[in-house]
Amino acid sequence: MDLMEHVRRPVVDGVRLAVASDGSSLEGSLCISAFFLIYSTRRQAADEINVLHTSIDHLDHKSGSSSTVLHLKDFRRLQFEFSSPEECQDVVDALEIFSKPVRLNQLYVFSYSPRTPLPPCPWRFASAQELLARWQCSEKHWRVSTLNRNFLVCPSYPQELLVPQTISDEELIKSVSFRHFCRFPILCFHHKKNKAVLMRCSQPLCGPAHKRCREDEKLLNACLHSLTRGKILDVRPQATAQMHMSKGGGIELPAHYPQWKVEFGKMDTPSTILASLVKLIEACADSSLASSSSWFARLEGSGWPLHLTRLLQAARFVTLCIHKDASSVVVHGSGGRDATLQVTALAQLLMEAHCRTVEGFVELVQREWLDGGHPFSLRHTHVTSAPEKERAPMFLLFLDAVWQVMQQYPLSFEFNELFLHSLFTHSYYSCYGNFLYDTPQERHKNKLFEKTQSLWAYLAQPDVLEKMLNPLYEKNSSVLILSVHALNVTLWKRLYLCTDVSPAVSLPEHESQRELKDINTALKKTLTEARQELMELQTVGRRFVSNWS
Repeated sequence: MDLMEHVRRPVVDGVRLAVASDGSSLEGSLCISAFFLIYSTRRQAADEINVLHTSIDHLDHKSGSSSTVLHLKDFRRLQFEFSSPEECQDVVDALEIFSKPVRLNQLYVFSYSPRTPLPPCPWRFASAQELLARWQCSEKHWRVSTLNRNFLVCPSYPQELLVPQTISDEELIKSVSFRHFCRFPILCFHHKKNKAVLMRCSQPLCGPAHKRCREDEKLLNACLHSLTRGKILDVRPQATAQMHMSKGGGIELPAHYPQWKVEFGKMDTPSTILASLVKLIEACADSSLASSSSWFARLEGSGWPLHLTRLLQAARFVTLCIHKDASSVVVHGSGGRDATLQVTALAQLLMEAHCRTVEGFVELVQREWLDGGHPFSLRHTHVTSAPEKERAPMFLLFLDAVWQVMQQYPLSFEFNELFLHSLFTHSYYSCYGNFLYDTPQERHKNKLFEKTQSLWAYLAQPDVLEKMLNPLYEKNSSVLILSVHALNVTLWKRLYLCTDVSPAVSLPEHESQRELKDINTALKKTLTEARQELMELQTVGRRFVSNWS
């Protein structure tokens, strides 16, 4: 059935769009295509708003009403007023269908073709072998394993993995069967100076019988470069880990892993984090409380600041263990695909300056989140066949944590918050295919990158990237040590308190800073030229005096 057969009114005139809380509005026409809702005043291009159907999270509409509110996945809200309830109902019925595709191949991303073909992405991401060289890993201690070639062992891992040199693939197979989702311990960061490492995996399948796997124990011990005991950060609360053990999961038991000390991170489940985000957005949308102390109480009561604090604390713990104590760390939760990736990615951002550049951050997202097996389509419900109970804003929580770090170190990041915002929106709805599917195996099997355009190629275009750069950026090779006090966690206002009907395309303050920086650069150049001219005049003067005398 043609999608447009669901549209009883492709074009509706005389539709008013609320543009401010004071009741002011615009009048224009609303058009529904197969993939977009387009609203235009037909006076100037700046007044046209294009809304991808899949960017709609839900609609608020009462039967018989002539108005409806579109709640978008980027937290914007569009309120439309129609001339009649019948017009409104027809539009709502169409949007309810278009905003909830059943299959991934129904998404606009598979139909999108830019008017001008995108140039190849200039960013080149390091291969597994190149990472070993960049991190200065000794070939005596680390190697690239192709055990997962064609994703035969673990569909949520890439085909090339970094593992200890002394562990054979046969031994790795034993560890695979002992870890949830087959996600055995792999290297994701190596400290250049003290040789401490960061590993990630999923929970061991100890169960109530306290099963053990000697090959898994050997694998973890091979990561220790000295007599220093390693740390295992189980991101779950201890009670949750114990509960999983009763169901077949568990933790690394001290009797089997005596060279490792287990710490717990107290990070909540994806469903709890989703509930906190819902409460946060509800509080931010409640304009009646905007100037009262109860509004701040609602923000705190949502639990979102607490989730951020715990994530920042976990990343700081990992950073101090590796950088200060030269102690290797293994991070895992239950499946190792959610909070685990938040912690390992954020810790690398703190420890490696390259990750704070645009290219380095994109590589980090690609390596830790996409190739690391975060189930984006499941967590972001790209299609309605994804269970609602699996929905969770894990990637958003990570991006918010990055934004928090940027507030403490504003000069240490090459990119600005628009870049983070862009990654957030494109991970939920996009013309580009990078964030589709749940595993590297699914993307490979479905030939995703042959059938869709690349977000990285789009973001790398100079005219796009220019507005996402931090004009005050200064390369900082130091490790970033966070202050994780709850008072240092602030609300990302531009994201959660967005009142614009169109997404922001630039940061006014950064435009001003960029202009001042250009003026400063020009003045420095003029000063340098003036000094050079003065030196030349002084030289000529000394020669003249010498000749005169």
